[in-house]
Amino acid sequence: MTRLNSGLLTGLGHSHQTTEDGTYYYRVVAANSLGSESAPSVLRMAEADRTLPRVEAVEYESHGAVATDGRHGPGRIDVRLRMSEQLRNAPFFSLDVPQGGSIPVRLSQAANDSLDYQGSFDLSDAVPSGLLHARVSAYDPVGNEGTEIVEGKTLRVDTQGPDVQSLSLLPGHPAENFVAEAASAWSRSRRTATRRPATATTPWANASARHCCQAHLLLLQ
Repeated sequence: MTRLNSGLLTGLGHSHQTTEDGTYYYRVVAANSLGSESAPSVLRMAEADRTLPRVEAVEYESHGAVATDGRHGPGRIDVRLRMSEQLRNAPFFSLDVPQGGSIPVRLSQAANDSLDYQGSFDLSDAVPSGLLHARVSAYDPVGNEGTEIVEGKTLRVDTQGPDVQSLSLLPGHPAENFVAEAASAWSRSRRTATRRPATATTPWANASARHCCQAHLLLLQ
């Protein structure tokens, strides 16, 4: 047993600043003007907790396309948080967009684990491509607020397709174009294509392969 005050208290209250987390037990002894002390009062206890809750890990599972380098395409994305301790209520979680704004994710506690929280959000093509930064605010039962995320702080997204940087026409301008000869050339090209081996490619196909994408060429008349 440790005496907390060096002299008699003049008021009806006393503040005790704890130095370590844990359980503390208290009793009060009263004294009269002659210095006679009473027996210790009934026992009271209090829990000291200064440790902030934190997110041990954030896991993302996409229902859309995911590149080998971890970029997530448009689609629904499931989010799972693993907390370091039990919380007073579900944490607030969002993903900040570098260009401004944020994507809030509503979380609920998992049915089989009090430390797990789950939610989901829809990643649309309106969200700019880039790195999204996770943000969390969580309170433990005594009111300590935690904002730390150990793993899963960012999510890389790619919601825009490739842009055409240049377009070249062969032969150049002007080009002679006769309907009869064009139809004959089209017929010859079809017959020629059927005799080529499976590995042969046209110059247009080679260009598409080099850019790893498919394109539609539109002729405006």
